[in-house]
Amino acid sequence: NIPEIKKYIDMLKTMGYNSKWHTEDNVWEHTKNTVAQMKIRLDKDPSYNRYEKKIGILSAFFHDFGKAETGKKKENGDWSFPMHADVGGHLVRRILWDDDITTRENICFIIKYHMHHISFQKGNLSLSDAILIANGNITHKLFIDLAISDILGSDRTFIEDYETYIHSFEEYLNLFKNKFMTQRERFNFFIGKKNESYEHEPINNFTVYLMCGISGSGK
Repeated sequence: NIPEIKKYIDMLKTMGYNSKWHTEDNVWEHTKNTVAQMKIRLDKDPSYNRYEKKIGILSAFFHDFGKAETGKKKENGDWSFPMHADVGGHLVRRILWDDDITTRENICFIIKYHMHHISFQKGNLSLSDAILIANGNITHKLFIDLAISDILGSDRTFIEDYETYIHSFEEYLNLFKNKFMTQRERFNFFIGKKNESYEHEPINNFTVYLMCGISGSGK
């Protein structure tokens, strides 16, 4: 969907950043920097196969598209992008709707959760989200490399020990890899989390997709 992708790129070019965290002129410049950093990391790691590299590059390319629909300019000139990861996951799913469903959903999964390393750093990452990330259809190593590429792509290397906390995040995810894989294990864990709450900003505009078909058909 080239015309729609171009539309969002043009929108990202008009959006600046919080000067505390970014030195780039706009979100699109940051996106290009992040893609470049991601390619370097993917090329250096022989454990990635060709498909995973494709998912990694596309996730880096689309990771901040949600900012096009959530950007708010403050009175002091800085920008904020509330819920941009969640919005981005839905937005990119719409853009890639006619593409391969597995590829599309892997990309959207990474986009939706790509900020969760910050939740881990702040101590408010839920166990249910950690389990989902660790056991997704795509290796969670891509989350780690995207997180580092995102930081390097915004010149946030001044964040003290950023590699340390991100690799701590990776080790934390490894604790849950291949755990809770049976229905009973998942039920016993998540039933205890049903009352878990989290604070978020209200979403006033959203899209509902109704998916129907034969069970097991890959909806």
